[in-house]
Order: sequence, then C-alpha cells, then structure tokens
Amino acid sequence: MKESEYMNSGGNECWAFFVHNMENAVGGMETHAKYFVDYYYERGMLGCVITKNQIWECADDERYEYCTNDEVIDAIKRTGATGLFFNDGYWIEDFEELRYRCPDVVMVMRSGGNEFMKAELQNMNLSLQERRRKWADCINCIDFIISNSSYTTHRMLDIGIRKEKIILVRGGVDVKACKAYAKSRAQLREELCNEYGIDQKSCVIGIVSRLEKFKGIEETIETLTRLKTVKWHLIIAGSGRVESEILLKLKNCLSSDQYTFVGPLDNSQAMRLIATADCLLNMSVEYTRNSGSETYIHTETMGRSMIEAVCCETPVIASDVGGTSELFQEQPDAGILLEDYDGLNEAVEAVYGRRIHASPIDVDKYDWGAIFENIYNNFLRMPSLDDRQKINLVIDLEGSVTHEFLSDEENKKNFESILGLSDRCNLIINTAGELEDIFRHYPYVAGFEKKITIIANCGKKVLIHGAKFSFWDEYYASLRGPDPKMIEGIRIFLERKGYKVAKISEIDKLYINFKTQNVSDDVLSELTLKLKNTAFEVCKNDNNVKLISEEIEKGNTLRFLCCHVLHAEKSIGVGNGILDESFLNICEKAYFVNQAGDNQHYEYLKIYDSLSMSDFIKRLINDIG
Repeated sequence: MKESEYMNSGGNECWAFFVHNMENAVGGMETHAKYFVDYYYERGMLGCVITKNQIWECADDERYEYCTNDEVIDAIKRTGATGLFFNDGYWIEDFEELRYRCPDVVMVMRSGGNEFMKAELQNMNLSLQERRRKWADCINCIDFIISNSSYTTHRMLDIGIRKEKIILVRGGVDVKACKAYAKSRAQLREELCNEYGIDQKSCVIGIVSRLEKFKGIEETIETLTRLKTVKWHLIIAGSGRVESEILLKLKNCLSSDQYTFVGPLDNSQAMRLIATADCLLNMSVEYTRNSGSETYIHTETMGRSMIEAVCCETPVIASDVGGTSELFQEQPDAGILLEDYDGLNEAVEAVYGRRIHASPIDVDKYDWGAIFENIYNNFLRMPSLDDRQKINLVIDLEGSVTHEFLSDEENKKNFESILGLSDRCNLIINTAGELEDIFRHYPYVAGFEKKITIIANCGKKVLIHGAKFSFWDEYYASLRGPDPKMIEGIRIFLERKGYKVAKISEIDKLYINFKTQNVSDDVLSELTLKLKNTAFEVCKNDNNVKLISEEIEKGNTLRFLCCHVLHAEKSIGVGNGILDESFLNICEKAYFVNQAGDNQHYEYLKIYDSLSMSDFIKRLINDIG
C-alpha cells in the first residue's frame, strides 16, 4: 500500500494496541496490557489488539490471523485507529515500515527499561552496539517512547534515543484498590495468618515479584537466615525462570514454618498480599545477562510492586540499584533504602518494632486512570496536520531581534513585526534573563502571550501560550536529580583537597552550588572525571564550584518543547551564540546574527542598521511561507 493510499477511516480517536501476548497479568508488561485494554475498551477507544498470532477486533470479538504487515495496515485502516501503541519492543523491526505507511498516525512505545539494553533482533550476529543503534534508530522514527524512570531515560539517551522522544511515566497502579486493601489491613492479615498457619505475632515479610535472577531473591533468603532477633515469616508470590532454584533455596535454608510460597497471583491478589504484609522486600541486584555473544546489566528500573506498597501504606525495604532510589526521593517515608544486604536484617527489625511507617504523598499520580487520562490521551489529542506542519521559529531576543545600535522605537517596531509572525508559525522567543524581565522591558509582549512561547533564564523557565511553567513542570519531572551521596562525596573531596566548603546551596534538579574559594584547575579536572557518569558538569567561578545539570541545556529544552508541546519538528533557528548548537543542528535553516564562523549548516548575517534588520525580517517571512 502506498503512503498516499493510507486514510484514517474513523472519525474518533482510538488505539491499535500491539501486545506480545494477552495472558493473565503476571508481570509489569502484562499488567500494563490488562489495564490499557480494560480502560480503552470501556470507553470505546480501542480499535483492535494485535499480537504476533492474531488481530483481535474488540468491537465484535472477531479474530484474524496475523501474517504480514499488509494485514496489520488493513486492520488499522478498517478500525480507524488514530494511534498505534506498542506494549514492548517486540515489533521494533516493523517500526520503520509502519511509520512510512501510517504517516499521520501517532506511534507510541513503552519499555520496561532493560529490553533496549539487551537489544534483541532477528540478526543476533550483529554486535550489541550495532543492535542498540538499530533499536535507537527505529525508536527515533516513532513519536514517543515511554520511560518508567529517570534511570531508564538515561539508558535510552546513552544508546542514542533522542531526548525529545522520551516521556517519563512513573507508576501504573490501581490506587483505589490499594487504598481499600490498606483500610482492611488488620482483617486481611488475620485471614492470611489463619490460611497459612502463620503466628499472628510474626513479622510477615512479602516478596511479590517475577522470579528472576536480578531480583536477588536467593541472596535475600540467605540473608534472612541470620535474622534471629525477630520472629518472622516470609511469603513469596510470583513465577519465573528461577522458580525451581528459589524453591530449593527455601527448602534448604528455612524451616517449613518460616516461609510460604503461593506461586503466581493476578494483580488484584498481589496488591492484597502487599497490603497484608508488614513490609515488602525488593532487594534487586545488577545482574549480568547474555545478549548474543556479549553481556549487559539487567536490573530494577522502576519496581511497580514497590509503588503498590506505597499506595497500600506498606513499608518497603529495597536495594539501591537502577531506578529504585527515585521512589524514595518521591516518597521519603516509603521505607528503607539499602546499599547492600548487610543492613537488611536491621531494616526488618525496624519495621517489626514499628519504627518505620509508610506515609505516602500524592499517590494518585501513580494511578492508571490518571496516567491514561493525563498522559496517554494527550498522545491522541495531537494538533491537526496543518498545525503540525507549522514551522517553529526559535529566535534569540537580545542581539537578534533587538540591538544596541537601534533606537528603542526601532527595536519596538522590529519586535512587533516578529511577534506578528505568531499567526503563521510557532514563535518561540528566547531571552537569557528572567521571565519577568521581558514583560518589564517589552510590555507590548503581553498582548501576544496567548500566541507565543517564551524561554527564559537559560532554559530554566518556560511560558507557553499564557500557561506559566506548564511545559517546564513536565520537562522538569523528566530530569534526573542529584544523588545526595554524590553531593556529600564532592564535599568530602573538596575538603580533602584543602578547600573549605562554607555552604552547599539548596539542592534541586538543576544545580548544586558549593560555596568555596579559588579551586584550582587541576582539582576541577579531577572533579570533572568524578562527574562523568552523572547528569551534572562543572561550571566554575572564583567564589564557588557550581554543578549544572547537562539536561537543562537549551537545546534539550527546545527539542522537547517542539516535539512534545508544539508537536512540530520543522524549525528555523535564529541565534547570536546563545541558542545551543545541538538545537540549531536539527533546524531546517539556521541563522547566526553578527557572529563569525564557517559552519556550512548556518547562514551568517550582518545586521548593523534598521535597513538590514528590515531585510532580515522579510527573509524570515519568506522562509515561513
């Protein structure tokens, strides 16, 4: 089928859902599939479910065998699907063809966070690096990739997935059910103890998990054998590849009255068990797995059962690997985060002694309904094709629109001419100063605030179409925050080098400021090496050492803004050295104003009077069309 032959035959927004299988929900991927299908089917927004074995048309429960992409395209067309949602990377090698043949349909993929590191392809003879590059290329051709943690986001960036494609979505929990189970905790606990013959005075320790090596369950069992000060009972629920090894470990290490193995549970039963336990253990490890002839690290990227525990007000005891710490940053009273197994028994004692109480904060954001309504539905609410085909005009204010050699009246006239282009393009104005400054110095901008986007203070603040910080809040949530251990380590490093750290500034995701004096370049070079695998880089002046998040580079902000908010990727950039080249490099056209250079991607302009500025505005009008 040619590109021009594809048409969305339906008038309503709906998904074609691609899922590896439709078995009972026993893991994160299956749980996501279950809630996705239930939610969108009930609302009449599920056109069809496509697996490798069949196409399930939800409207009439007809089933079609899936053999070729032609049949998939036919199903998408027949059901009027406006979006394709891939529950995992099983179709990764079909993305490019589906993108070509469905150019106007939104394509979204979610990932558990390890599969693109494994990067399985039909040709496993390729090196792991080559396979990861292929995964990145395929993902970059779709609209969005959903990441479950900042840790996963950075793994995506490391293999070449573009930042502007990534949406951070943490959670996916039936919060209402969790809260209901939490209210009935005492009764449920009594029923559980009676059912399995557990002493009511025991500390009931729960592990609800896929039974995989990286979950560290065998190591957890060994560690618990040394816990003598607390009477405890371990309940394990789940299934997986190492089930037989875990059962053998339980039999060899524990007495029969110390554990209960209940096997796989559906999601509702799993939440009930989590709410009943005195604590949930998630002692995952960084496990080395094979992928072809090479290896990769498979680890915990989010931990859905931990989020369910928080929603059930059940304390969590977890190991600090992968993305686990992010939950404890969001929920400081979630439980205890451990560096290794050495502190596990003491943590259980703290839970048993009721010294640890889970006090959740704003758990409604983890709910499936909130995720579907506030995030997934917005994927389908894409602007019209005409709006998406608008050009983004991203232009520096000082030195490009306004100039010192022009009078205030001339600058105002030129600026108003630029603002007038907002009816024909997505106009994004960049200023290095504070957001409030632009309204103070250029009061006439206020009349355009519903039409334009303003980026201020090096990309740290964004006013879009009159909604202050609405975009920035979303982008800020996707950033990786500083690790408190890293901050303390840098303080110790500086003081060991003989520098007194008088103060560490308030910590957020954007910068950390160490108040100190005259740090040498050699020490800063050492510090740069220490920050190599973090999201931060050194920015020095005479009175402090400042660590700046590399993610607030304006190029990142601009790409994310153009893709996720304005939904248009064609851009014209106008800068004078302030706009980041990482953004200008993807522009259809880029102008450097009053800057010398020889980069063939840019056009270098000299603006020196009112006439040359007027000529430049005419060129922009012509470029926009």
